Amino acid sequence: MYLCGINTNTLMGKVKHVHRIDDVGGEKIPRRSYHSVNDSFVKTYQDALAIVLCLPDCASSLIQYLASKMSDDNVVHHNKFTRESFNKYIYSIWLDHFKQEGEENPHELAKEKTYKDNTIKKSFSTLAEKNLIVPKTRGVYIVNPEYFFKKGEEARYKKIKMTLEIQKGVSGLMLEIQGE
Repeated sequence: MYLCGINTNTLMGKVKHVHRIDDVGGEKIPRRSYHSVNDSFVKTYQDALAIVLCLPDCASSLIQYLASKMSDDNVVHHNKFTRESFNKYIYSIWLDHFKQEGEENPHELAKEKTYKDNTIKKSFSTLAEKNLIVPKTRGVYIVNPEYFFKKGEEARYKKIKMTLEIQKGVSGLMLEIQGE
């Protein structure tokens, strides 16, 4: 059974971010907009996010892996090392499972459960399409802080602002947070 626990008494804050930059007579003018953000985190149980977003198995496992391995700034890398580490993680989970089940050849069974490199690459694309990860530069992504974050609310707001600005192609302007 899949459950998603949601606190219905959440406060709403707003992150003011640069939506675009207009060039008016050679002068760069930032145009700002607001993005509503829940002040309290939502707990998810057993892949509720993956179910809501209809993620394939590999992408679902990958986002959980990336969220556990991301830096304090929510940064992850899409490279061969990350893909191989993810597959080792999948292998170890299945190996433990098959050993507990008393299977005769747990190593072979676990190896069959790992993913092909192209499948993992496609899963990175799927996660980006679903806005769970945001491309920062080539091979570098930010795990969307609206869903996964390690620090407090103010740091989370700043990271959401930065992520929104990266998506819009602008950065480095003043932060303004409004909340209750």
